[in-house]
Amino acid sequence: MKIKFNWGHGITLFLLGFIAFIATLVYGTFQQRVDLTSEDYYAQEVSYDEEKRAIENGMSAGEVDLIKSAQSLEIVLPEGDWSKISIKLLRPDNAALDVANEVENPETNSISIKRPATAGLWNVEVVGESQGETYRWEFKDRF
Repeated sequence: MKIKFNWGHGITLFLLGFIAFIATLVYGTFQQRVDLTSEDYYAQEVSYDEEKRAIENGMSAGEVDLIKSAQSLEIVLPEGDWSKISIKLLRPDNAALDVANEVENPETNSISIKRPATAGLWNVEVVGESQGETYRWEFKDRF
């Protein structure tokens, strides 16, 4: 006896395919690793107005240049009398690879740091202090 394919079979196959697709999508989503960018995330959110002002100061001061070489990264800030410069390289998928450097009273407006061993997408945060004002630059780059 031969069974004919009718609309009921089509709906059943469509629903089974859709359920399999959703199950695959959910499984893949839960396998992806995403870490918080910082442990004190909520404390940083409270001081968001200060951070916003620092970003505006950074935009008015000029752009930060990132010069990549085989062994190092050189970050060049706009000309100014910098009292402190801090640089954070944050890896979105693995917080254990994050790098933070801070320099007090730098001699020049550029800082050279060792290039991370792991290639991929990095969030770069540069914060500079000059004459009591805070300047902040954020960008993403692959290196």
